[in-house]
Amino acid sequence: MDPVRNFAICEVSTGYNNTATEIVLASGEGAKLPDPSEDGAFNLTWFQSSDYADPAMDPLVEIVRCTARSGDTLTVVRGQEGTAATNKNTANKTYKMVLSFTKKMRDDIKTAIDGKENARAVAAQSALDTG
Repeated sequence: MDPVRNFAICEVSTGYNNTATEIVLASGEGAKLPDPSEDGAFNLTWFQSSDYADPAMDPLVEIVRCTARSGDTLTVVRGQEGTAATNKNTANKTYKMVLSFTKKMRDDIKTAIDGKENARAVAAQSALDTG
């Protein structure tokens, strides 16, 4: 499963077009996030926060997968979980990335629970068969 952090909301340093994959956060913001080289990759919700306090309200909201972090610089795969890679470069607007619960996280948890339930059922059946 993806790593998590509480209250991991980061400001992006500047605007980016829809093909950018190296994203620089504001100074010191990268420390709020997990380190993919140690903790594994994770998804972030990227949105324009000047006009949209809630990422779900931003029509250009995007989920990206962070695969590497060096200080405040993230390497990301754009347009994850059914979202499209969009420009995040409207003048005089602030953009943020938030490490929050997404459908992928829910699916990962469900898969883990289902796997444990299936393992228990197999073990119980095996005990019945041999007992």
